[in-house]
Amino acid sequence: MPSWPEVLALMPFLSETTAVVGLVVTSSLIVLLRDWRLSILALLIQYTLANVLLVHFIPAEISLFKFIVGAMICPILFVSRRRVDEQVNSARRVRWKGGVRVWASHEVFGVGLPFRFLAVVLVGLIAYGFLQRLALHGVPPYLNFAVYWLGLMGLLTMMLTGRPFRAGLGLLTFMTGFELYYVAIERGLVVTGVMGALQLMLALSLAYLISFPVPEASEGANRK
Repeated sequence: MPSWPEVLALMPFLSETTAVVGLVVTSSLIVLLRDWRLSILALLIQYTLANVLLVHFIPAEISLFKFIVGAMICPILFVSRRRVDEQVNSARRVRWKGGVRVWASHEVFGVGLPFRFLAVVLVGLIAYGFLQRLALHGVPPYLNFAVYWLGLMGLLTMMLTGRPFRAGLGLLTFMTGFELYYVAIERGLVVTGVMGALQLMLALSLAYLISFPVPEASEGANRK
């Protein structure tokens, strides 16, 4: 059975630059997209690309363990979010506005898509500025940018929403950026295990919070 570095050698398009570009795209999609299924898919791809970067710093077995942790987190979030959707759909009420039947729904983000897009561009500029002026010691430039980008995008996601699911994706993105830096400089097995266990506990906590959907605003509050 080929090792993880040998697998990467067979796929030359999975270079460090490609992985960083992929991380930029996936974390941006988590902020820009409203569909929770696509957001979880973006998170899974994000975990995969993060391990492509880490395979150059840690043994292949540890990198595979980290990928398995990420692959376990995504189904946990998927099942919890899907269960909430089923509960909300079964109890959802129909409102009438001007003779048109409208389903009550919640906004995922408090701001529109143009603002979120501009915020992503601003985060990119800030991450590039940090790379130029506050480069992290002990890691190459491409990993520096990935760490700053994921950390800032995670914070941005948490700032733009109060929903547990979406804020949880931001927290997991932030944790991925922190893990990229910490595991790159502390390459011990204990550190990797602790970080993996921490992410799993975080995912289970998020699943518990997601299972309590935010109640809809009462109709009486909207009437005068």
